[in-house]
Amino acid sequence: MYRQGNVAGAVAELDGVATDRRDERFYDLRAALLLAVGRVGGARRDIDLALRMKPGDAVAISLLSVIALVKNDKEMALRLARQAVELDPQGPVAHIALSYAYQADFHLAKALARVRAAIRLAPRNALAWARLAELRLSRGEGRRAVAAARKAVALGPTDCEDPDRTGLCAAWADPGEGGQRAPSNGPSS
Repeated sequence: MYRQGNVAGAVAELDGVATDRRDERFYDLRAALLLAVGRVGGARRDIDLALRMKPGDAVAISLLSVIALVKNDKEMALRLARQAVELDPQGPVAHIALSYAYQADFHLAKALARVRAAIRLAPRNALAWARLAELRLSRGEGRRAVAAARKAVALGPTDCEDPDRTGLCAAWADPGEGGQRAPSNGPSS
């Protein structure tokens, strides 16, 4: 259901999973989906359950970092995201969380480096490509931002449904009639 853009339906499907089959990955996934629809309280409960099952759960700690950013606690977000990367240096989710934390603190080069790390680890991660597009756009790298947005859409258009990314991913993937392409700023990757 999530891939069809129905986050609420995906959460409802997950709610049908038997309690004895729920592990930390279940709670990580449901927490991420709940955060996607702004249900921070429910997400927090699932993160707590995941961390009880696996205290060093880097995905859960990454999600806590995102919640800290929502609450404008940049210092806590950065600390949590760094901890997540230390716990799972091969986990793209942790690197993406760290990219958000660096961006919130206006360290765009560091944010870009973390997104690139996430893409190296998971080249088919649409969210990582959407983040790359955002960061390149914020740095004035229009053509490169367009290329990254197109890649994000090709990998998973529903990952571009975040209101902050929708215009970038959808409009730039195919500018259509009257659409404009961003200016060139070098190679596309």
